[in-house]
Amino acid sequence: MKSACEFEHLDALARTMNVAVVILNTAADIEFASPLAYRFLDCTDEAELKDIWVQCIRPQFGHVGKSQLIKFRKLKVELRRAAKTLLFELDVFPVGKNKCSGYLILLSDRTSDNNIEAAFLVASKTRVQDYLYSALIHDMRGPMNVMKITLSLLDDIVEDAGAGIHDALKKHSAVLHEELGRLNHTLQFVLDLNKAPTTDLQKFDLRELLRETESLLRPKTLKQRVNLTLQPLEHQTFVYGNRDRIKQSVLDLAVMALSEMSEHGNLHIQQTINGPNTCILLKADGEEARFGELLDELDSTYLPINMSHHGVGLYMVRQILRSHG
Repeated sequence: MKSACEFEHLDALARTMNVAVVILNTAADIEFASPLAYRFLDCTDEAELKDIWVQCIRPQFGHVGKSQLIKFRKLKVELRRAAKTLLFELDVFPVGKNKCSGYLILLSDRTSDNNIEAAFLVASKTRVQDYLYSALIHDMRGPMNVMKITLSLLDDIVEDAGAGIHDALKKHSAVLHEELGRLNHTLQFVLDLNKAPTTDLQKFDLRELLRETESLLRPKTLKQRVNLTLQPLEHQTFVYGNRDRIKQSVLDLAVMALSEMSEHGNLHIQQTINGPNTCILLKADGEEARFGELLDELDSTYLPINMSHHGVGLYMVRQILRSHG
């Protein structure tokens, strides 16, 4: 029988690795279950946990005898709890070389694993799209340049038109020039956005980075009717780090906030100084408190416990912030 200290060590390891640990005896009955097992299986007490184990999970092990040593196996389990289906993966490790003395079970949440896989799939898809979209945008530049040249030729004709027609045509021509200029600016903006992220460290002005972030967020906030305000420092603030990654971390947090906000909310981005450090503060109708709690939870695990779209995004933010000290 393991001591209480050994169980505490297993529990600490389980929380750090974000896997539930279950120890079984030779009959595959639960001898120990880490608190994370209760959370994964949506149980409130030991009796409920053991009942779910006996009724739903242990039968999938097949015949288990006291002297029988089953080989390592990986099991996938679907468990109906209330109105939801819980998906798990169990790694079953026999304990003992020649004679079985029990089993060690590592239980992981398949829903979280699927979300991680989906996040990496999106990242991979985005890299391919960036590569293809750049060529597509360059192709769009050709027709747009033809339109600009044609419009310039039409301007010469407008100048020779009669006085009554001249003013109206000039007004319409000005609108077309303005829209083409805006389209050109948008295409250039997308081209710059699709540049491959760098891994180099560099010195840059954090205020300019925040202004670029505001430009990216502005169309979404206008559509969502969210009041976006940016308050950078009045003077230049140079920092040393990976510019693309810091920018992405700010964008991730802001987009997560927007996804939780209703219309007519407020999103505020502020830059402050705290001793030798410069800080970026995001306020989003109280959502920053929730993100803070999630970040605190991430500090004690290798992977987010709640691998929702928030969990994946916050995990990346944490990795970026840690890499910058």
